[in-house]
Amino acid sequence: MARVKTEVQLDERLLQRLEQRASATGHDRDQVIEDALRRQFDDDDLQHVATNVRGRSDLTDEQALELAYAELEAMRAERRAAS
Repeated sequence: MARVKTEVQLDERLLQRLEQRASATGHDRDQVIEDALRRQFDDDDLQHVATNVRGRSDLTDEQALELAYAELEAMRAERRAAS
């Protein structure tokens, strides 16, 4: 996927944490930010899936969440295989 340059402004403490995470993981700051955004969006997608599953089935909340997590892991595996 094409990368687009953008500018963000961060709190100094958050920037320090970003730099620490980048150093600890061996990734650059851009990758750490991108990974964090992907996790946030995946979590949002997960909540959406769980809500939809609960609304259309007789699953308990726990069962719906387990199913949503399984779907999320499958989606992540597909993404990894495609890259």
